[in-house]
Amino acid sequence: MDGLAKHLKEPRRPDVSSNNTWYEDRDTDHVIVFVHGVLSNSRDCWYHPRPNDQPGVYWPDLLVQDPEFAKYSIYLGGYYTDFSAEEFGVADCADHLFEDLKQAQSPHRSVLEHSAIVFVCHSTGGIVVRYMLDAETEQFTDKSIGLVLIASPSYGSYWASALPVRILANLDRHAVAKELRWASPILRDLDGRFKKLVSQERIPRLLGKEACENWFVFKRKYLPRMPLIVAKESAGRYFGPTEILPETDHFTSVKPHSRDHPAYKLLSRFRCDFETSFSLIPLEDFDAIYKETLKLLTWIGDEPKSEFIMTAATPVFGIERDRETWNNALKRRLQATTKGLKTEFFCLDPLSFNSESEEEGLDDSPLWKFCTDLKKGHVLDTSEAHTAADLYFRSIEAFFSFADLAAESEGIEVRCGPQPPFHFAMARNGDGKYKGILYFTGIQSPEGLVVKGFLTEEHRWIRLMNLLYEFLKKDRPDVLEVLKKDTRSVQQKSRCFELLKHQLKHREEYSEKVGGYEVVIHPDVFPPEMGRLTVELLEAVAKVGQAIHDIRGERPVIGIDVGTGTGILSLALAKYCDTVHATDISKIAVQNALENAWNHNAVNILVRPGNLFERVPDIPPAALTVAIFNYPFYVSPLAVFNPKGKNTAGIEIVRKFFDQINKRLTDDSIVILPYSHLADADPKEVAAKNGFKGLELKKDSSNDLIYAFTRRENIAAALLKAGWLFSGEKRASTTRQDLR
Repeated sequence: MDGLAKHLKEPRRPDVSSNNTWYEDRDTDHVIVFVHGVLSNSRDCWYHPRPNDQPGVYWPDLLVQDPEFAKYSIYLGGYYTDFSAEEFGVADCADHLFEDLKQAQSPHRSVLEHSAIVFVCHSTGGIVVRYMLDAETEQFTDKSIGLVLIASPSYGSYWASALPVRILANLDRHAVAKELRWASPILRDLDGRFKKLVSQERIPRLLGKEACENWFVFKRKYLPRMPLIVAKESAGRYFGPTEILPETDHFTSVKPHSRDHPAYKLLSRFRCDFETSFSLIPLEDFDAIYKETLKLLTWIGDEPKSEFIMTAATPVFGIERDRETWNNALKRRLQATTKGLKTEFFCLDPLSFNSESEEEGLDDSPLWKFCTDLKKGHVLDTSEAHTAADLYFRSIEAFFSFADLAAESEGIEVRCGPQPPFHFAMARNGDGKYKGILYFTGIQSPEGLVVKGFLTEEHRWIRLMNLLYEFLKKDRPDVLEVLKKDTRSVQQKSRCFELLKHQLKHREEYSEKVGGYEVVIHPDVFPPEMGRLTVELLEAVAKVGQAIHDIRGERPVIGIDVGTGTGILSLALAKYCDTVHATDISKIAVQNALENAWNHNAVNILVRPGNLFERVPDIPPAALTVAIFNYPFYVSPLAVFNPKGKNTAGIEIVRKFFDQINKRLTDDSIVILPYSHLADADPKEVAAKNGFKGLELKKDSSNDLIYAFTRRENIAAALLKAGWLFSGEKRASTTRQDLR
């Protein structure tokens, strides 16, 4: 019965022939790999038998029961080694072990798919693992590697060289036994190569510890002291002081009887050092950061209750590089039917989302600054986007394409703001486990832009990232909600991108002759040559000037140019008006219009910053007034050249314009407005509701035209004489199809 009781309490062990097998797979990223010595196996090497029918102790089983090792899976590694192995040498053993570590054993991942691997090696097992790490270094460079060498004869063993032992064990035909001789050629060569591997940090996250026994196998009081199987000078060569395991011999050094065994304590201390040393895994450049971030995204995939949160210039991380890889990984998540997914981004403000800033030029956009920084830092030299303009345009496209992709998804948010002090990405899988990446960018050096960071699972850093994200997104609207309200037609969207390309192409002031007027154009002011009706508006002013000449008499004529931009329409008005008041919500445009007025010696033009009639002085009651407004035809979240007025455009801004006309101008007024098929509505209807009659000048055969509105019959008659037509005359009606 005692024997049966012992059997029932015996720890689980594999068969003698079962090397390279999972002992405990906890589906974590940390794994301990036990690798036995020569002429041994995974069943017996780590097993401590007890007398008197007591159940034995198995080291892997002790770890399974220890909460300190709860996040470690346990794998029993091995290689072919027995008396019949003969010519199967250390190199063959290393190949054997490596091939098994590469192989996934369904349903388990392979050992090499884990990010943190600790090798616990006994005797020759340490030589085999060192040989493998040197031969297959590239397979381990992106991992955290721990190497615990216990009684490992790195430079050989006296006993393997002793003739009596060689004859006794018939080892002369055994390749590994010959290679274990003191200072054998293979061990000398491996010793030198492995020292270089350590000193040159070819595996950047490699941490090791070496230990040896302190007794010979037979310890008797009256026997002479015998040399150790593995001497201290052979056991400790790479990782600092060698630890001597008290009261152990070569074999009992890896057979813990309890957690108080010196080898067990050694591994426990090593675990603490290993996790502390690599709680922050350095990422030395953007390539490393990009690869690890992509791994985070693919790690969680579309797991239920998973989270992915990151800061980036756009939702497409590494947009200057291969967009497809990132998009495919992200698409799987966005198109998943899994419930409870959370995917959030904090991105740099493109100009159109920078509503709270006092600045209004592209050069003040955080996203544009990011693009120019990458260009200055030579990051774009080898990328798909070769210029800052290319990268910015790709970035803007990314926002809109991401919005289309995420339109039907749940749990997706994109907040926008200024450049944070540092960037991060963090992921949580369905089991609640976090991983995070923190990185810093923007440091310029002679070699280019320096980007460095680290990967971590440490909860304090993860908490910091969460706190930073909550701070960044506070009170900032979800951009996706804004983009979902985008009602622009395909033509309107195309027009926005056309204007954006022009803005990106011209990042310096330039001159252009439009409708007979040579004007200087600031890169962030609407370019008149790109206006659909600029020339027609200039012609309209001339025809209104002709009408004014016939009816003004002695009255003063006041011109008002709302949204003046470059001031080109003010220059046209200045020919026929005593005074022209020009306003614009953009301070940059105000400066641009002042420059052009100065260049044309138009001293009767007064330019002021303001919205609509905000800064226009009171108009004398007797004056004849001409007000012109080349307004933005539709609301656009992109708002190229109109960042300050992006929320009030189209028919809404026309209504506000007429509301102010009613308050500020007399009935002796002419209002000039353009109409394009790109507009969201016809301003004629608003004018009619405010008591204005409409006359028009038509552009070619299109539906684009210029309106002149007035309340006075005599003014309408003068406009007809000057070549205007009553609205609707010889003009096909506008259909819904025209407005799309």
